[in-house]
Amino acid sequence: MYVTQIALYGNKRYPLALGLIYNVVAEYYKLPDLKLLQASARDTVQWPVTTPPLQVYYLDSLTEASDKDIFQVRFGSSKDARDLISLFVSFHESQVQNMTFVFPGRTGRGAASIVIGSIKSAAHQLSLNANDLDFAIEGFTEVGLALYIREHSLTAFVWIEPLNRYLHFKEDPGKIQDVRKGRRQL
Repeated sequence: MYVTQIALYGNKRYPLALGLIYNVVAEYYKLPDLKLLQASARDTVQWPVTTPPLQVYYLDSLTEASDKDIFQVRFGSSKDARDLISLFVSFHESQVQNMTFVFPGRTGRGAASIVIGSIKSAAHQLSLNANDLDFAIEGFTEVGLALYIREHSLTAFVWIEPLNRYLHFKEDPGKIQDVRKGRRQL
């Protein structure tokens, strides 16, 4: 699945779940920790050195006052990445309220698998049911007709070993495996 966006929404029953998901993704991609992000809204900070360079922007509403801090963190999925993934994250006090990953082009296949894996890992760590997290994963199928998918269930994504990534259940893993072996075209 060519994932274009993964949006995670805060949940009052599990207020720390989004922070855990952020930390898992941040560890993989060498992103700044949550305390450093929050401190940067008020002070000058030293950002981690990454390749491609990490870009962090503080976003402020010009139309209304808000007690939330909102950041855009742009980072590459690999050292050779041409396009950067955008992560929008909002805080209220010290808790993550919402997170949205926006994937450019075909970056969403592998990078989204890492985020989906992080969501599944956090849900397992916190013993959450599939319905306990509020999120939306959006994108297009890789095979057949270009079908737009907006999914709200973690159980809809299955890990496929030869491809080393998650596929949406609507996609045909057999076709994709055949493509990898050179027997068929998408």
